[in-house]
Amino acid sequence: IPFPKFGYLDVSYLTCILDLRLPMEERLRNLSKGHRSCIKQMDAEFQHVIWSGSNITAEIFSRYQETHRLDAGRVTRPQRTFDLMLESIKAGNAVLIEALSKDCGVGYVLIHYYKGNAFYSSACRHPDFREKSLHHLLLWHGMNWLASQGVGLFEIGYQAFGHEIVNTPSRKEIQISHFKREFGGEIVRVPAGERFWSASHAEAVWKDRLEKWLPLYPFAARV
Repeated sequence: IPFPKFGYLDVSYLTCILDLRLPMEERLRNLSKGHRSCIKQMDAEFQHVIWSGSNITAEIFSRYQETHRLDAGRVTRPQRTFDLMLESIKAGNAVLIEALSKDCGVGYVLIHYYKGNAFYSSACRHPDFREKSLHHLLLWHGMNWLASQGVGLFEIGYQAFGHEIVNTPSRKEIQISHFKREFGGEIVRVPAGERFWSASHAEAVWKDRLEKWLPLYPFAARV
């Protein structure tokens, strides 16, 4: 898309998409060695449950919501957004995968899907289990369930490789991007354009971006 032709700046970004139409054995081979090892280990330690459609209840969902609060250390979003998540699960447009330890929910992954495509929406785990690779386990089983439901493509999410003027991801965001890439898949460009209607607002936005980016850019030549 020639964004400048229409007066827009090109702020396209990268994401990672997994092809769930591939046989499970091939998708397993596409995982990194570390991810395969983590999944095998977590499968031996934890049970997992798929909650979708009519089998989800308000009580089950409240376990996810409370774990989300504990993991973040605070409530990070309005209650209405959680209500919409639960509605999506009941309507067959989302799935919640839960990890159990001694029948207690300790980790969760939420994935939305629609018309054969899916998007990784949210994940959390109880603070007492932060050292456990629960997201590896839950994403893997979530993907397999999605494939069984006829979902073909799964967008696991935004990819950050370093700092750009329009976006300066944190170290954590870069690490999360790497975690997602280890599931395999293809890195694709998502077209995005940005246009300002106010010179003063554009100046404020770009000043803020430059102040964040300049200290991070490796101006010294690397040999």
